[in-house]
Amino acid sequence: MLKRISILFLLYTRIGYSQCMIVPMSLEQRVNSASAIIEAEVVNQNCFIDSVSKHIYTLSSLKIFKLFKGTVVDGDVSIITSGGTLGNKMERVSGLLQLKQGDIGVFMCELDIKGFKVVAGVQGFLQYDIVSGTVSDCFTKYPSFSEIHLLVTSITKLNYKQINPFPFIPSNQKVNSLGIGSIIPSVVSAGTGNSITITGTSFGANRGAGKVGFKNADNGGQTYIYPIASQYKKWTDSEIIVEVPTLAGTGKIQVTNGVTATSITTLTVSYARTNEVYEEKVISPNLVDMGGGGYVWQLQTDFAENKNASDAFKRALVNWRCTSLVNWTIGDNTAVDVTDKDGINSVRFDTKRELPQGTLGVTYAYYNSCNGVADWYVSELDMLYSDTANWEFGPASAINKFDFESVCLHELGHAQMLGHVINSNDIMHYAIAPGQNLRSIGATNLAGAQFVLNESTSPVSCGPSAMELIDVSVCNDVSEAHFSFTGLTISPNPFTTDCIISYEVPYESKVELNIFDVLGNKLANPINAIQQKGKHSYLLSALAMGLSAGLYIAIIEVDGTVNSNKFLMIK
Repeated sequence: MLKRISILFLLYTRIGYSQCMIVPMSLEQRVNSASAIIEAEVVNQNCFIDSVSKHIYTLSSLKIFKLFKGTVVDGDVSIITSGGTLGNKMERVSGLLQLKQGDIGVFMCELDIKGFKVVAGVQGFLQYDIVSGTVSDCFTKYPSFSEIHLLVTSITKLNYKQINPFPFIPSNQKVNSLGIGSIIPSVVSAGTGNSITITGTSFGANRGAGKVGFKNADNGGQTYIYPIASQYKKWTDSEIIVEVPTLAGTGKIQVTNGVTATSITTLTVSYARTNEVYEEKVISPNLVDMGGGGYVWQLQTDFAENKNASDAFKRALVNWRCTSLVNWTIGDNTAVDVTDKDGINSVRFDTKRELPQGTLGVTYAYYNSCNGVADWYVSELDMLYSDTANWEFGPASAINKFDFESVCLHELGHAQMLGHVINSNDIMHYAIAPGQNLRSIGATNLAGAQFVLNESTSPVSCGPSAMELIDVSVCNDVSEAHFSFTGLTISPNPFTTDCIISYEVPYESKVELNIFDVLGNKLANPINAIQQKGKHSYLLSALAMGLSAGLYIAIIEVDGTVNSNKFLMIK
């Protein structure tokens, strides 16, 4: 059981694990919107699952150093972020705030009906760089910790309160004897297992606490991200070989080993394949056959009835289908107006204001594993778009508005397991400006999509079947080819005491089984759950259900497709 928490800061991320398009909010807007502002460090993390929505969340325990606004009971509080890993299930949401143990900075939070959440999503966290002593958000770098303290207090008109001593002293060191010479190759993809070789001097005889920093593509390179231990392949005094991690973006790299050196040359990252870390190993979730050879998107009713919006989404979908041949179709509309792990690949507006301020859209990706660290796959995808953004739905080009088709193309890129890049003219850049139209899939985007699909069309040892690429001749037709399942078999039939109801699920699906009498009265609802692809059975006991001799009907619904069978009980 979790210990009693004095304040719960609710930070919406997901699943997240990987990215969204965001719009800048000024520091003054964020500070004024926040009801609590703290300087803190993430000291511990645990994950849990919501029993209703089936979303996975991460509980991050914070140690507070300074309080700039609001009140706290003690110096240790916790926040909740969307996404995380529990056993063989994982959830990530593109572009919302993702925290890791050891993150330090200023959290700007506001209170809603659920608790505290960070103002403006990722923009509500000002991250400290302990090496350089700088502070960064997604759009701005501040020269020092003290500078951000002054800026925040000048806006709040309050003095901060010291809760715990701040134990970190920025090194601010650059030593000429530690120098980076060459980076080979200078153009590379991220998250694909590719490595770079860094040559130079005084790196240290072994890695120890040394690390290589890559520009963080999730915030345009304002901060650095670092590979995990298994991605370092070689470390000598003059040469480092390291895999390029999934979040790496274009920019100069750093080598730190007691002191820090920054490269003169720039490493160009052409595209990024989405990876995750599971038990200190890198895993790459694949796209699979979750229906009709791939995935069936369902537009929420209000979204579907906004013809301009749904047409823009379909244009973006066709663009990806005809370019990469990814197997995506559009099925029946859904009345479900929540974004949950429910077996529905939903596309909807955030009419309930789920998105943080400044966020245009996000993609939820839910992963399952059937074999530990191997064979992770995407079991469901959801998309959520801002209901209040100043959209241009097209087909005319956007002028002083946000181009909806461009944002859809970006989010569908995340659904194809592509991460952010640092290139404002690329559809996978983390942000977009009003009036900017990015409706073309570039050569590097296609290369990334093909890399993912090449992996995804290879057989796996367990779980769903591999994705089947579509035929280019039908790429403009996004209508769903409705699947069929084998239906119900009941044996023995007739029966006297027990019978077995059997069926086969074509892919991981929402399954509901109901038992009726001949008058239409529902007697039981023995199954109402998400079930894996494959054969399933249910033992029906006449005694347990209190059945008497007569005719009964079993009706099964699998992701909206209904089948039934009659069965007879005799004495």
